[in-house]
Amino acid sequence: MPCSPLRAAGLLLGCFLWLVGPLAAQEPPLTFERALSLAREQSPELQARQATVRSLEAREKGAGSFPNPLLHLSGVVGTQTESDQYISQPLDPFDIRGASADLARAERLVAQARLDVSGLELDREVGLLYVQALAEQRRVESHEQSLQLAGKVAEIARRRYDAGVSTILPMLRAEQERADQEQELLTAREHYDRSRASLRIRLALPTLPTLTGEAPPLPVARSTSDWLAMAEESHPEMLLARQSVAVPAAEADVANAGRLPTLDLEGYRQSPFSGPGGVRLVMEVPLFDYGSIRGKVAEADQRRLAAEAEVEAKRREVATRVEVAEISLKTAELRRQAWQESVARSDRLLELALRGFEGGVTPYLELLEAQRTVSRARLEAVGRDEAVQRSTIEFWYSLGGRR
Repeated sequence: MPCSPLRAAGLLLGCFLWLVGPLAAQEPPLTFERALSLAREQSPELQARQATVRSLEAREKGAGSFPNPLLHLSGVVGTQTESDQYISQPLDPFDIRGASADLARAERLVAQARLDVSGLELDREVGLLYVQALAEQRRVESHEQSLQLAGKVAEIARRRYDAGVSTILPMLRAEQERADQEQELLTAREHYDRSRASLRIRLALPTLPTLTGEAPPLPVARSTSDWLAMAEESHPEMLLARQSVAVPAAEADVANAGRLPTLDLEGYRQSPFSGPGGVRLVMEVPLFDYGSIRGKVAEADQRRLAAEAEVEAKRREVATRVEVAEISLKTAELRRQAWQESVARSDRLLELALRGFEGGVTPYLELLEAQRTVSRARLEAVGRDEAVQRSTIEFWYSLGGRR
C-alpha cells in the first residue's frame, strides 16, 4: 500500500523523537560550580537578606530626598470667621537630611556585608557537602574494585581446588573474603546515599544528578603576606566589621543635627481671600539641650569605639584562619603525594602475589594480605584526596572567597 507524504513525515518524526527523547531527558551532571549557584538561588536566608538590602536601598533614597512641602489650614468660627492658609517648604540649608542619608547608606552597606557573609558561609557548607558526596562515590568505586578482585581470587582458588593442587581451605577463605567485601560495599553505598541525600536536600532538588569528578580549584601559589593582605582587604567579615563602625558614627551625626536650626519658606494668605498674604522665612533654633542629644551622641560614640575594637579582633581572627588553612592545605597535598607512591607499590605487589598464587608459589594468606593492603591503600588515597579538597574549601573560606 503506498504511503502518503504526510504519513511518511509523521513516521520519521516519531522515529526521531523515539531516538532523541531519552538523550534529551537525561539530566546533565552536577558540577561543583553549579551546586554553589543552585544553593544560592534556593537559599531562604539569602533571599531574606536580599530583601533587607532592597528595603534599605529604598530608605536611603528617601532619606536623601528634598523635604516635601506642607499645606497648613487653620480657622476660627465665632462672631467673625477667620482662617489662615499657607504652604511651607523646608529648605534644609545645613544639610540635615545629609546626615540621615549617611546613616541609611551605612545601614545598607552593613546589610550588604551580612548578605555576603551568609553567601560565603553557604558556599563553604555546600562545598563540603559536595566534596563529601564525591568522596563517598569514589569509595563505592574502590569497594567495587575490591569485590571484583576478591571474586577473581575466589575463582582461581576454586579452579586450583578442582584441579587437586590445593586444599579446600584457601577456597573457603577466598569465598569468605568475597562475602566480606560485599558487606563493605553495601555499607559504602549506604554512606554514599546519605551524603547525596544531604546535598540534595540542601540544594532543594527533587533528584540529585550525577556528580562530576572535578574538585574545587587550587589557589595560585602566593606568599603568606599576600594572602593575608587579600583577606584583610576583601573578606566579607572584615567588610562587615568596618562598615559597622560607620553606623554609630552616622547616628552621632544625626543626633548632633538636632542642635541645628531649621528654615522654612512659607507662602501664606489670611481669610477672607482678599486679605493680606505674602512670603516669609521661618527659622526655628534649638535653645537648650537637657541631655537627650548629648546622651545619644555619647552612646553612639561608645558603640563606635566598640566597633573599632571589633575590627582589630576580626583582623586577627581572619589572619589566624588564613595561616592555619594554608598550613593544612600544604600538609594535605604533601600527604596525598606521598600516599600515591604507596598505592602504586601496593598494586605492583598485588600483581606479583596474584601471579604467584595462580602458579602455586605464593600462599593464599600472603595473597589475602596483599588484597587487603591494596584495598586499604585505595581507600586511604580517596581520603587523602578528600582532605585536600576540604582543605582547599577551608582555605578559600578563610580568604573570603575564591580569587
